[in-house]
Amino acid sequence: MRKCFVAILLMSVLVCPALAGTAGACGKAAVTPPFGSALRHAILAPLRAHLRENLQVEAVFVVRWLKVKNGWAWIETDPQSKDGKNRYEPFAALLKREGEAWAIVDIPAMEEDSPPIDGTYFRELMDLHPGLLPEVFPWKP
Repeated sequence: MRKCFVAILLMSVLVCPALAGTAGACGKAAVTPPFGSALRHAILAPLRAHLRENLQVEAVFVVRWLKVKNGWAWIETDPQSKDGKNRYEPFAALLKREGEAWAIVDIPAMEEDSPPIDGTYFRELMDLHPGLLPEVFPWKP
């Protein structure tokens, strides 16, 4: 019985990298990595770097939405200064796992006169990126 359990556990780890603690998620549903997890930190790292390099802003992120599935992640955040005194414009991004790291694939314009981030936008992203699934988005097709 124990050998059977070990074999099933080993197969699960080989089939689903998320269970092995690597940056990914598989299975039926998209997942939201818990606060403080290595996966969540790895997904937020390129966002921090982007703000630092492009806007000279050191930020922490209040995450409003984060879902991960099959090496893809969609995140919506409210960045703020580390001390919480300064709040910045909302920041959303599509990310893809590349090896052990995550990379930003798309950052939607979020100005008032920009096109909406809606079903049309998400369908266009899925058309552009084979393998990207609707489960990561805050939208029901």
